[in-house]
Amino acid sequence: MNKKLILALCSLLVCGIPVFGKTENWMALRVQYGISWEKYYGENLIQKNDGVSLNGFGFLNKGYFGYFYDLSVAYPLNTRYLKTQYKPDFGIQSELMLGPAFRVPIFTEAIQFIAGIGAHAQITYFNGEPEGSKDLNYCYSGLGVGGTAAFRIIINSMSVDAGISMGYDFFCYDFDEKAWISDYKGFILRPFIGIGWML
Repeated sequence: MNKKLILALCSLLVCGIPVFGKTENWMALRVQYGISWEKYYGENLIQKNDGVSLNGFGFLNKGYFGYFYDLSVAYPLNTRYLKTQYKPDFGIQSELMLGPAFRVPIFTEAIQFIAGIGAHAQITYFNGEPEGSKDLNYCYSGLGVGGTAAFRIIINSMSVDAGISMGYDFFCYDFDEKAWISDYKGFILRPFIGIGWML
């Protein structure tokens, strides 16, 4: 399927979410460990990091379908680039996901499987190379599809979440070169655990 068609479909799904009716809203603060594999300019890049995310689910009419969003920040970056291990002086990666979602009770309403899929965007910046005289200063942004899935245990109006988030980007803009990277592919995987509450 055409990449642009996938993005357009995700956007339509997000924009088509109803805004009327009662919505059951949940928000969660999560801690996560992330690893990303990226390929561009014919080279491979692997990054590992710790991070936090603010995640929200809204279920329309208190039912089983709705929407989700996820905003995460990861720092520091531990970067492996050109088969050499770098630990940049400063490195940060942020992500945003937004799309339709659903939930499925498991035996009881207090234990649920929640998931969502939609548009994914990320921006990465790092600078400072600890070895050698060359300065490393790089910033780029990826765009694609992403999703999250978790098991949620509800205790009164609080919850404990454990699951995984991921993103697959097939568009990337290089801010240093001021151009789109034609051969870019990127995959991000983030297992997490978090505490949530009903708004």
